[in-house]
Amino acid sequence: EEPASPITPGMSYNFTDEELFEFRKKSETGDAESSRKLFLFYNFAVRDRIKAAEWLEKAAEQGSPDAQYGLAYEFSYHGSPRYDLEKAKYWALKAAQNGQTQARRLLQEIKEREEHGDSSNRARHEPAYDTTMDSSAHAKQSASRPTTAATTP
Repeated sequence: EEPASPITPGMSYNFTDEELFEFRKKSETGDAESSRKLFLFYNFAVRDRIKAAEWLEKAAEQGSPDAQYGLAYEFSYHGSPRYDLEKAKYWALKAAQNGQTQARRLLQEIKEREEHGDSSNRARHEPAYDTTMDSSAHAKQSASRPTTAATTP
């Protein structure tokens, strides 16, 4: 069974200029959640995968369990230009240690692939970009402000 995505249809990732300014400012001081929100903005609203990947990695390095899981998921996906099972294991373990429950399933999947000699990593899922948002956290954030944002299909 696939690891479930915490992304739900209709979530909004557009932020106001003021919010983006605050996220960048907070990110510079090590705020992982702000970096993760910038990842979401660049990935879904702007659709700039390069900047999105940079913010995802920064958020993971700053300690965001959801970003760590997202990065692990990306590294475990065969179609990703960043495919690397060792890095996938590293980030999935970090995410699991930080309480990201889906990371344990991903670690198990990676272990099973390795045990069965599946070095091709023919994953049955899509890239990580759609997996790093905690639905309840986003729902709380979205409820606090109106938006006419870009949404996932």
